[in-house]
Amino acid sequence: MCGIAGAAFGREEFLEDGELRERLQRMSRAIRHRGPDDAGIETFGRCGLAFVRLSIIDLEGGHQPMASPSGRYTVVFNGEIYNFRELRRDLESRGWQFRTKSDTEVLLAMYEVHGEDMLARLNGMFAFMIYDRERNVLFGARDRLGIKPLFYAPTEGGMVFASELPSIRAWGLPAAEIDPQAFSDYLSYGFVCSPRTIYRNVYSLPPGHSIRLEDGKIETQRYWQVMRDDSVPRNMDEAVDALEALLESAVSLRTVADVPLGALLSGGIDSGLVTVMLARSSSSAVRTFSVGFEEEGFDELPWARRVAEMYGTEHTEIMCRPSIRDLVAKLAVGYGQPFGDSSAIPSFLVCQEARRHVTVALSGDGGDEVFAGYQRHTEMARWRPSPLRPGAALLYQLLHRLLPPMTKGMSRMRRAGLSERERQIDTLVVLSEGYKEWLAGPRLFPALSRETSLELARRAGGPFEREGGVRRFQHQDLVMYLPNDVLQKVDRASMLNSLEVRVPLLDHRIVEFGLNLATSLKNDGANGKLVLRELGRKVLPEGHLKKPKTGFSVPIDRWLREELDDLVQDSLEHSHLAEEGWLKQTSLHQIMDSHRQGRSMASALWFLMMAELWYRDARTYR
Repeated sequence: MCGIAGAAFGREEFLEDGELRERLQRMSRAIRHRGPDDAGIETFGRCGLAFVRLSIIDLEGGHQPMASPSGRYTVVFNGEIYNFRELRRDLESRGWQFRTKSDTEVLLAMYEVHGEDMLARLNGMFAFMIYDRERNVLFGARDRLGIKPLFYAPTEGGMVFASELPSIRAWGLPAAEIDPQAFSDYLSYGFVCSPRTIYRNVYSLPPGHSIRLEDGKIETQRYWQVMRDDSVPRNMDEAVDALEALLESAVSLRTVADVPLGALLSGGIDSGLVTVMLARSSSSAVRTFSVGFEEEGFDELPWARRVAEMYGTEHTEIMCRPSIRDLVAKLAVGYGQPFGDSSAIPSFLVCQEARRHVTVALSGDGGDEVFAGYQRHTEMARWRPSPLRPGAALLYQLLHRLLPPMTKGMSRMRRAGLSERERQIDTLVVLSEGYKEWLAGPRLFPALSRETSLELARRAGGPFEREGGVRRFQHQDLVMYLPNDVLQKVDRASMLNSLEVRVPLLDHRIVEFGLNLATSLKNDGANGKLVLRELGRKVLPEGHLKKPKTGFSVPIDRWLREELDDLVQDSLEHSHLAEEGWLKQTSLHQIMDSHRQGRSMASALWFLMMAELWYRDARTYR
């Protein structure tokens, strides 16, 4: 696991080598937490590549940037190719000779042999760039699900790229401007959706896409998405057997490491199954790590402890307490752009503790998206068309537009009479378009009228769009919520602590299997993840499947009203976002007052506070 950065230029554009190296060093320093063990910079006249390394495989031989034997190709690579040993054997059978034991060299050889077609052969999490010195071409890609990030900014005839936005900023681009549409999307969802970032003219390469810079032109292309597959099992027993085999394989592939490895264990089914598979394949006790809360209803430590005891893991527990003001501010800045998922707090803390003992940890992320485990999926599985007459539904929606945004019952009015598809779209929305209009200052307001943020979700059905139902809903979560929220959260929480996190349930074979399973094998309108539950029934402690779902949710409502109230006041009482025309100060005051008086405004407050804390830091780059 590492951090990468670099820049490439058109045929007529380049920097003097000294200046290029100095800029690359600045970019490297901005992502040093991603790779504290090693670093390297190479320059080629019209291209420069930088790398920081967290050593995981082939500790002595994996230095980057890594050049091919001919010197034509050079790669910087963040991530892991889990099937690299299999790929290496195939290449050796073709006469290829290797100098190291690293997956980086295998990746480079795969590109020399197969070109861009190699992407279909890779099983891994990755973001990489390969420079072809002979043709002055830069080619890269991001893994299928978006586990690893890759950002880029076009320049005159070239581009700058990096693993994180602060590294892009460190290159020294002209003063970056906020993209109003991206800020609007953030207020809707709590995250910015790729390919946008919060900055104009800086982009996030979407999952499952490649990127090429040639002759001064940047082209991106999708190389993978989940496709319809009717060959998956049709009954529960066969589905459970197939899933168990797939999960065993996925976990086994992700145990390859030359450093200590463990597992992040919540009280849920997903991380429990990953821990079980890891314990099965390990000859010694597995290290597991859990985070809990003092507040009843949020603490999963007792459930995680039962799994740890059943499989004899070496288990570590930490408590998440609200004395975390400095951590909140650190996370607001550390994500590089506004990020509103409050579960970033326990994610950071459990990664911090895990890093004291291991360098690699497996997690259970992805199970809800792949096997329809969220409450919103359950509600959709039992959804029936609204009994409201069209006139009544229109009246509710009209009232929603006319009444003040903070009127009680607004979310119910907003959803009254919605079609199945529109309701699916709405479930991701926290702040409605009307709410945003009430919040918006003069710099944000024009973006609200140009393109509603809901269009992103409307285009997210993929090959399941016409089918509708839960599988369309899952695909929407897979391409929106998973990469832009869950995986971004995990990447930053882990890499800010120099920890590599691997996610077996997002092995692309499991994703393709899970999305194509019949809805009846995943969610019956009462419970989700049915096939995972059936597998869990075989291997998890008795009664484990009856526990209520909590995940990494935090008691943010009370925290914002009590322990973190001073941080809310410090950030929003005199907002810089409002001062500079993005928000309205009067609206911010009304939200704060309502929350203080007992009405929960936690989601809106958290989104706004995190955006403000990020903005105050971002202004220092001007």
